[in-house]
Amino acid sequence: KRENVSKVLDIAKNIKDQIDAFQPYVPIVLGLRNQGMRERHWKHVSDLVGVDVTPEMEDFTLKHFLEIGMEKHAAEIQESGDRSGKELAIENQLNAMKAAWDGVQFDCKEP
Repeated sequence: KRENVSKVLDIAKNIKDQIDAFQPYVPIVLGLRNQGMRERHWKHVSDLVGVDVTPEMEDFTLKHFLEIGMEKHAAEIQESGDRSGKELAIENQLNAMKAAWDGVQFDCKEP
């Protein structure tokens, strides 16, 4: 039984090490996969890393992003993604308000 426990602990340690190694890349993934990313945000990311980055690019992979040194800008990329998400939320709220008021007509005539 002790052997089995030791094997399980080795596996758990290995998985934890892999998670710890991946952790620094999470801000990149979260930032770039934000639904609110628009052309202006992609341009900002491209300017940061010095390479044209768009979701349509052929090699849109974490491996490629690490090869071009994107991890140096992880915090700024996550911030850009966060900002884009907040802008999208505001845009959606404004569109909902516009839709709600679209059919409303005000009568400003004096009685």
